[in-house]
Amino acid sequence: MKFPLWKRFTVWLNGRAKIELRLINNKPAWFYLAKCRKHGYFTDSLHGHKGYMNCPQCLDESSRVSPVRLD
Repeated sequence: MKFPLWKRFTVWLNGRAKIELRLINNKPAWFYLAKCRKHGYFTDSLHGHKGYMNCPQCLDESSRVSPVRLD
């Protein structure tokens, strides 16, 4: 996905930038552009009370990690 330079600059300054309003469960939710140190730019909505965002590729990698065997 390619994003305008001014949006990427806003992410650099603020950590995130509003990009679009989508309907989720018939309720409007803002989606933001953010940058993961490992995977680059991604879009996500804000989560939790503090408004954190999760990189989808990092979540996939963490779910693929096999559990530690205690023999």
